[in-house]
Amino acid sequence: MFVGAGASLDPPACLPGFEALADTIASRTIGSHLGESDPARLLDRLQAEHQVNVHAEIRRVLTEAQPEPNATHEAIVGLALSAASHQPRIVTTNYDPLLSQFLPTGATTYEYPDLPGRGDFTGVVHLHGSLNDARGGLVATDSDLADAYMGTRAVGTLFLERLFDKNAVLFIGYSLDDVLVRYLLKAQTAVSELYVFTARPDDRRWRELRVCPVGYESHSELPAVLSLWAEHAEAGIAGEDQRVGVIVAAGPPPVDSDDLYLREVLQDPHRVGLFTGRARDARWLQWVAETLCPGLLFKQADDLTEAQRQLQAWFARRFATDDAPARAALELLGGRGSVMPVGLWRQMMWNLRSRRCGMSPDLKRRLLVAMADAAPAAGSDLLLEVIEDCQTPDDDSLVLELFARVHSPRMRSLEQRNRRVHHREPGADICWIGSGTWQPTSCPSLISGCAKTPDAPASAAHIDGCGKPSNRTHKTTTRTL
Repeated sequence: MFVGAGASLDPPACLPGFEALADTIASRTIGSHLGESDPARLLDRLQAEHQVNVHAEIRRVLTEAQPEPNATHEAIVGLALSAASHQPRIVTTNYDPLLSQFLPTGATTYEYPDLPGRGDFTGVVHLHGSLNDARGGLVATDSDLADAYMGTRAVGTLFLERLFDKNAVLFIGYSLDDVLVRYLLKAQTAVSELYVFTARPDDRRWRELRVCPVGYESHSELPAVLSLWAEHAEAGIAGEDQRVGVIVAAGPPPVDSDDLYLREVLQDPHRVGLFTGRARDARWLQWVAETLCPGLLFKQADDLTEAQRQLQAWFARRFATDDAPARAALELLGGRGSVMPVGLWRQMMWNLRSRRCGMSPDLKRRLLVAMADAAPAAGSDLLLEVIEDCQTPDDDSLVLELFARVHSPRMRSLEQRNRRVHHREPGADICWIGSGTWQPTSCPSLISGCAKTPDAPASAAHIDGCGKPSNRTHKTTTRTL
């Protein structure tokens, strides 16, 4: 783990970040910031132009604060110790020794410039020196950074090259405003796995720096998130499976820390199966599709994460098993006016028509109508097969409901239409699910017989005897079964 100043911000540590530290030193020594926005450059000018002993001032400011370790320090060391080796491997650019107070007895501490010669060290590395080092060697000014990373020895660069070459690295307590970390990451040529805990995971600059962001809501949540990760690492997959089982058995909504934990599991494509293999309660269908991932049933393939793809497949398997999940699916589908993705829609239709479908006939008919309302343009074949399978007079109303939807116009985004030609443009056009002339094969009198039914929908009056819409202009009305 690579730990920055953000770890020491919260009480009882209450230590300033690097920029705030430089501003404090400038204010108390010469009363001016010299117009410098770069903290390392500001400290360099204080030392070179105003003979300020910058390293001594850093020690004075940080020790006067009388800092104590906080929950983030404890959680960082706890996560480091949860690794399979149970040996901490922490690098920090912080000068304070607060992390060391949670280390096991005998853990090795390295101080700049005496850094490990290899990347597979154990212990804590103070990359820019520490208040504990009586020699006073700190990396703070622009000149210090040049010596550490561009000088003849460049011990900082050599150490980081070995570190990034051999290890996956998790950054904690850094932001994109940290000039130093941006320079370090841009300079790295090794291909390694780099991650960062951040409250701004959507900022594209992380990706540009080849860092995978792991998001959390606010800085105050960081200790809890780190502790949760440590619990996962300690428990292993068997422990996680057991915990997910307990949460699933209790039913939704999960409470307190279980909610945070389950959300994290369901975003991980490698662990989401721990949930989908157990969750059978219909309430979980609603919780996942309404609370965890609103609009899950209508997310198109290009917008899905791998974990969401697995959740869609789980929903398609579960909704048709009996009446309870069927009612949940009907509520989630009803009245949305949105089009489902082709793959999910077809899978749900196949399961709905399967002999293993366990729901009551009335619920099945209502779901077929709801599915027809959400059908993509490529769904006409299955809807027409459903109509072919219907029996008169029991299914007369269902036939007319489905037939009206097959031949009803609907909006289609031009973006969706143009995917085949690899370009996108805003706007929408009109399309029909069904096309061409349809002739019922198994029961040729089905549509004409339905059209004569006294309580048939108004749309039946405009369907001719061979089962195709008439050319007359009309307003179609439908009813809900």
